[in-house]
Amino acid sequence: MEENKRAVMEIIIKINDSIPPTAADTALLESIAYTPAIVGGTAVYMARAILAIEVDDEWLTSSFRTANDKQKENKNELYICPNPAKDFVFIRGKGITSVEIRNMAGVVLKKQTFNYQGDAIVSVSLLNYSQGVYQVKASSETEEKTAKLIIIR
Repeated sequence: MEENKRAVMEIIIKINDSIPPTAADTALLESIAYTPAIVGGTAVYMARAILAIEVDDEWLTSSFRTANDKQKENKNELYICPNPAKDFVFIRGKGITSVEIRNMAGVVLKKQTFNYQGDAIVSVSLLNYSQGVYQVKASSETEEKTAKLIIIR
């Protein structure tokens, strides 16, 4: 959530300095704008304001919850959503400690560590990855989950 807010603030500073947003800036704003507000916080509303778009939060939230409910049926504590993903993937879990993204050959392309207590939702940027199939490994204090992640462009 904080990462999204920081990214949006950087784009706002650029715009205020009369620097037009790049295509990457616009793609980032769109991915944040189409995040459920319950996940993305104030950054979602700021991105929507910059893009001058309205988004049906009720639909997004119910879609996000439906994806999580399907995963809850599998009795997992870690939830990876959305999949397929475009620019970001959200990982929800209890005490998330690390997230790794690997290509299908098993090479670690990104490793992020976190220090959360209790339930957490983390956003992992996928902007530097090309379209394809990857493996996401998320670890928490009670579980380790590996899932196939499809990135679409």
